[in-house]
Amino acid sequence: MHLLTLLSLSAVALGAALPRQATSAEPCADLVSLYNASAQPGDSAQLLDSQIAQDCLSSIPFYSDLATKFMAEFRKHVAFQSTLEILANPPDTYESKAVDILRGLDEIDAKVETGHYSSHYEFETEVALLISSANDGHFSVRLCTTGLFSFSLGEYGLVSVSTTGIDLPQLYVLLNGMLVGGTDEATPITSINGQNATNYITQIAEYQGFQDLDVRYNSLFLSYAAGGSGSTTPSLGSFSFNSGLWPGSNVTVIDFEDGSTLQIPTIVSVSFASSEGIKDGQSLFQSTCIPSPTSEEPSSTTSPVEPEVTTEVSPETEPEPSAEPSAEPSTLPSFTSGPLGYPESIVRDGYNQVNGFYLDNDTAVMFIPTFETDNAPANDSLNVAEIAAGFIYTARNSGHSRLIIDLTGNGGGDITRAFTLFSIFFPAEIAYSATRFRRHPASELVSKVLGTLNETEAAKEVDFVYQYAVTPDQHSGFPTLASYLTTITEHGVPVSALHANFNNSAYSSEESPIYGYGPFPITNKTAPYAPEDILIITDGYCSSTCTTFVNLMSNVGQVPTLAFGGRPLNAPMQIMGGVRGGQAMQADGVSSFFAVTAQQLQVDPSILSAEELQLANDTAPLPLAAFPVVVTSLGVNLRNAYQEGDDDLPLQFQYQAADCRLFYTLENYLQPSTVWQAAKDAVWGGGGCVPGSTGGKGSLADRAGNGTAGRGWSGWREKSSVYGRP
Repeated sequence: MHLLTLLSLSAVALGAALPRQATSAEPCADLVSLYNASAQPGDSAQLLDSQIAQDCLSSIPFYSDLATKFMAEFRKHVAFQSTLEILANPPDTYESKAVDILRGLDEIDAKVETGHYSSHYEFETEVALLISSANDGHFSVRLCTTGLFSFSLGEYGLVSVSTTGIDLPQLYVLLNGMLVGGTDEATPITSINGQNATNYITQIAEYQGFQDLDVRYNSLFLSYAAGGSGSTTPSLGSFSFNSGLWPGSNVTVIDFEDGSTLQIPTIVSVSFASSEGIKDGQSLFQSTCIPSPTSEEPSSTTSPVEPEVTTEVSPETEPEPSAEPSAEPSTLPSFTSGPLGYPESIVRDGYNQVNGFYLDNDTAVMFIPTFETDNAPANDSLNVAEIAAGFIYTARNSGHSRLIIDLTGNGGGDITRAFTLFSIFFPAEIAYSATRFRRHPASELVSKVLGTLNETEAAKEVDFVYQYAVTPDQHSGFPTLASYLTTITEHGVPVSALHANFNNSAYSSEESPIYGYGPFPITNKTAPYAPEDILIITDGYCSSTCTTFVNLMSNVGQVPTLAFGGRPLNAPMQIMGGVRGGQAMQADGVSSFFAVTAQQLQVDPSILSAEELQLANDTAPLPLAAFPVVVTSLGVNLRNAYQEGDDDLPLQFQYQAADCRLFYTLENYLQPSTVWQAAKDAVWGGGGCVPGSTGGKGSLADRAGNGTAGRGWSGWREKSSVYGRP
């Protein structure tokens, strides 16, 4: 297959490995020496020999007492992860592997106790991999030693290319926008490091934060959308940059179909605040992974510092802040151009969150790569909603009778935007939301205390405050704590009552609107487009808030969907492959509930009995700044989300196939807007879908067959390969 001519560079120049440095008994000292020798003024990172960096990490001693203290505090946060029990025994609809997180933590604790680990890096890597094995984008941890250095394959990336979008794709190497590999012309990859290429990269994909296998496969490859709405470079994918983790070797060897070979060196980016005093793994850990300095150097079995750790929520003492409050973040300047790799839009917001295009005289496109931008103005959600609504109605009124919604690379954001955007398309429908949290001693006790807040204080809290929670239909509240906590069990674990993400009427505001609630009533209930004239396309990356929107559009609105990419199989692919949880919560958010709890107990110490107070003290999670070691980030999925009419199985474990599937062509990778025409041709132009990809479980055709497709759905139309007008 002839796709693009090999880049005019020699294979030797492209793939030559970095020269191996002579490693002494102290690889960290060697690394610092190389770093200092190559550093230039103003540089924040250097590219060095990756094996030395990996050897340096492996030379960090194991501190068993710190590991024990960390695990005790870590477990308190993990208890708030909503899916622990069902992950250990998932239903058949869940395609990822079962993983028993609690048992895994027990096994790590046992290894800590027996001194199994040879380095703290080995210990923290095992903790991180255990959490990653949940394939939940809301459930994550970033530990100190695993983030000290960042490994990658540089500018090399992979693409999975189909010649037609219908035939099965093959793997190619991409460099600077061109396929490379082979002697005369680029040829497909056959093996990587001696293994079958597909099998090799599937192993890398296994720990990505997506619950769907096809989406994890997609995450390995080049994506302009995944690079971010304001990025100046595309994402090369997790094959090239796997969260900065060590890829397993200093050189990656790729063999091609024509017998040629390419060697790609592993490079490491190092960013030291200061390399002064780093002479071995022990001093590296001391200077970077201990929250406060100490005059005594740690041994391999004793803590280098005794951090002040307290879990007290006693009513007698007010908790001290763990750190000085940070300054208010400055507002991010508007972007001067549209999304990288895409044509100039008809309209867009200042942060490229909503971008409107006219594909032709008949079809409009709305590209939404994200539902949120950090440090945007306070009224950004209102601005995005107004731009989206304006484009939708302008497109319709100008004769664009069809609309493609492109959610490629959308990892989520502000959930109010999902509700509002759905209400723009279907103003007569309810933006249904239903969630539950996992009941355990800490969540029950914090709910009990926060349930006694006065009206003013309760209004400041969204979670664990029963008097402000409402039922999924937004019509009723919870009169008592008992009605909110319930005695319900789900898959063997106690859970709360089903409740909406929040009280829409109370939460909708001038700056963050939910159309149909608060200051934004809906008077015109006429939908701008019929469901069959809308098409949602994604790469399956759709996560979090994105899945809330797509779930509403496809299951309530009955809008058809098309997925791009995935494994080289003639089979259905999910349209929403990312986390489908109801709410993400970072560690400091979880610990903040207990800060409020402590304050309320000062007002009324009688809320909890002495036994309950002791239990609260024993289970209260610390903020990250109070951990015994540096933890860069830690998050959980606080609440599961549910489908209307199915309140037993969380959406995270449900399977919903797209109504059509196409593979990526090379043109689709390099000019991402070309997927719009490909989707239109497949669905409305008779081009067809990947064989075997239609009618999968949860698709519109499947739901039509079992009578659950909902109002207005009468099956695929004739004279079209999928649906819609011929």
